[in-house]
Amino acid sequence: MSDALNNRVSQSASPEFREHSFVFSGGTFTYFKIWIINVLLSIITIRIYSAWAKVRRLRYFYQNITLDGYHFDYHAELVKILIGRFIVVGTLILYNILVAISPFFTILLIGYIFLLPVIINSSLSFSLRMTSFRDIRFGFRGDYWPALGSMFCCRLQFC
Repeated sequence: MSDALNNRVSQSASPEFREHSFVFSGGTFTYFKIWIINVLLSIITIRIYSAWAKVRRLRYFYQNITLDGYHFDYHAELVKILIGRFIVVGTLILYNILVAISPFFTILLIGYIFLLPVIINSSLSFSLRMTSFRDIRFGFRGDYWPALGSMFCCRLQFC
C-alpha cells in the first residue's frame, strides 16, 4: 500500500483498531520428534497409523500458532478419519478388481471426474469444521457447480 493510503486507513480506523500477526512458537526439535515417530509408526503399521499422525501433526501446529494471544485447536476424531480412509482404499480396491475382470469398467473414471468436486468440498468442509479459534469452529460450504467449473478451468490452464 502507498503511504497516502496507509495514512487514510489509519485516520479512518476506530481507536479500537489494532493490527495482529500470527506467531508460531513451536520448536524444530519438538516437531522433528513428532515427525520421526509418525514416520516410523506409519511404516510399521503399513500406513494405518497415518490417521493418528495427521491428528498429532495438526494439533502440534495449531496449538503453537497464536493470534492475539489465542491459539487454534484441531478437534478431529481418529475414527472418522480412519473410516474415510478405509472407504477410499476399499473403493480403489473394488475399482481395480472390476478393471481386472473387464477393461470396460474403466468407464467408471468418468463418474469419478464428476464426483471429484463433491469429494474435495467434503474434505475441505471436514477439515474446517475440525478447526477452531477461540472456541469458534470454522465452516465451509462448497457448491458443486462452481467447484466443477474451477476444476475444469484449472485443468485447461495447465494442459
